[in-house]
Amino acid sequence: MKNGYKIGEVAKMFNISNKTLLHYEQIELLKPYYIDKESGYRYYSFLQMAELAFIISLKNSGFTLKEIKKYTESQTAEASIAFLDEKSSEIDIKIKELEKTKKLLLEKKKEFQEIAYSLDKDLSIEVDGPFFGIVKEVPPPYGEPEIIKAYNEVLKSFETLDYNSKKCLGIIDGKSLERGEAHSIKKVGILISEKENGKNNLLFKRREFATLIHKDSYENITKSYEKLLDFIQKSRFKIDGDPIEISNEKIFQFEDGVGWIVKIMIPVNSDIGT
Repeated sequence: MKNGYKIGEVAKMFNISNKTLLHYEQIELLKPYYIDKESGYRYYSFLQMAELAFIISLKNSGFTLKEIKKYTESQTAEASIAFLDEKSSEIDIKIKELEKTKKLLLEKKKEFQEIAYSLDKDLSIEVDGPFFGIVKEVPPPYGEPEIIKAYNEVLKSFETLDYNSKKCLGIIDGKSLERGEAHSIKKVGILISEKENGKNNLLFKRREFATLIHKDSYENITKSYEKLLDFIQKSRFKIDGDPIEISNEKIFQFEDGVGWIVKIMIPVNSDIGT
């Protein structure tokens, strides 16, 4: 009897191996409808092609062979319906998880697009704000251990809030900067959007800032401040508040070491008559 499809023909048709079909036969998931006793050739019927297509579809959707076999062995329509309802619910959960993952990927893509755009920006005076955030004061002596500890405390609070944005925030001591001292971070936190602001977390009102994108290791950020302060002086502006540093958690490798893309924003007063 040679009516039907040989195992090699079926394997080629569905882009699977002969070994796979033999395994399906061994576990009694899909048995050939006829095996020639003399030649050992296995033949599959036309109707079995639809059955195999369904098996492969379920397998590609994440079903195990054990689960597929359980379905094919269902004795009643009710049992089949219950099985398919259960698997449909599991797929719905997976779809939601994938949608969440896709949303996260798109957010990360947007962050990198913003970074790529920011790399082309230089010194400028711009109006920005308002800014909202969750901040924590850095205790003395204001060193790296104290900064990290304060930031971790902010992150603990952040975990309990339903915020999508996660941009790192540093608030610098403006008075020290005006006196020409090394810039010191007095507060750290997370920047959030106005829409996400559920409490009174206003940090800065909408106003003018002298800005610069720091594109180097963080150890060299002092040079960026010197450049920005020189720009403010030559433009005949005055520092009017505490500068802020906005960045994300993306770490980049620069010539002088690792660092972040940091947007430095110094509040300024453009009233040169005061």
